[in-house]
Amino acid sequence: NFEYSFSSKSDYETYKEKYQKVYQKWHTRLKTGGYKIKTSINLKKQREIQQIVNDTLSFDKTKNNGEYNLQGAVTVIDNQTGKVISIIGGREKNAIYSLNRAWQEPRQPGSTIKPLVVYTPALEYGYTADSMLKDIDVPEAYKAPELIDKQKAISYPLNYAVSHSLNGCAMYLFNQIGIQNGMSYLKEMSFSNITSTDISLSSALGGLTYGTTTSEMAAAYRSLAMHGQYLSNTCILSIKDDEGKEIYKQPAEKQVYRPEAADEMKDILSKVLVEGTGKDIQCITIQILKHMVRLVQRIVQRGWFCGFTDDYTISVWIGKDNHKDIEGLYGGTYPAEIWKEAMLSMYN
Repeated sequence: NFEYSFSSKSDYETYKEKYQKVYQKWHTRLKTGGYKIKTSINLKKQREIQQIVNDTLSFDKTKNNGEYNLQGAVTVIDNQTGKVISIIGGREKNAIYSLNRAWQEPRQPGSTIKPLVVYTPALEYGYTADSMLKDIDVPEAYKAPELIDKQKAISYPLNYAVSHSLNGCAMYLFNQIGIQNGMSYLKEMSFSNITSTDISLSSALGGLTYGTTTSEMAAAYRSLAMHGQYLSNTCILSIKDDEGKEIYKQPAEKQVYRPEAADEMKDILSKVLVEGTGKDIQCITIQILKHMVRLVQRIVQRGWFCGFTDDYTISVWIGKDNHKDIEGLYGGTYPAEIWKEAMLSMYN
């Protein structure tokens, strides 16, 4: 059975080691056992989005061991089926180096995690778009978490805090709803790299111990598009053994957020485009703009962009394998450009 939460880092590392051994065993068996596998991957879109990633990041040609230093990952999900249509694990592939960053390489998600562990859970607990939140001093909160409620700070409506990505408000609200409560939603959505050390204030801002992947984030954001219904992301449609017997069992959809909470979060996020940190991507077509939601992350070292239309959810990560800083990188730059072009590709 898969595990999605761990009591310590050592438990996580032990599980990861066992997982890799079992994975390699079954990977070899699938390749040599005469199995027939049918997937939802759209090869035409896969090639198009791979080219979008290659072209957008082509300004940086520096390499290490034959692999580009500046890398990217993209996951595209069909909202109606919940299936992965395209999954890009990096720039032009090296035949020897096969790391797929879209599902094998977790990264800290920064502000893109806020709707999942802070704001939508808060809407579940009775908060509204107009609820007032203190924009607390984040460093002070780290120093004295027990004094968060006593901090004197300006208050803003929840929807304003989302559209302007106010870290102080997110951390204040995370503390109010209960850190354990907020993080429980990631467990419900099968985030595979969460440990006990993530039950902390820093998780409100995406400061996870190991992080997450574009595959996990795309599936989670899809739940907001689909009225709170979560479906574990996969591209598998069918697996038949060498005798033609179907052996694959489709994952079941489950309600993670209440429909009312998910729909309100979707509405709040849509305002990010016109009121807050999303104004730099309004060049996208009106048809897509009408239904698009997104959240920008302005954190040096990594750049994320997650969002959806009625039809598709796309999650993008840009960064370096060595975790070094990238000047001028945040969600609204290269990740946003790749997201926009990938979404337009899906509609062409």
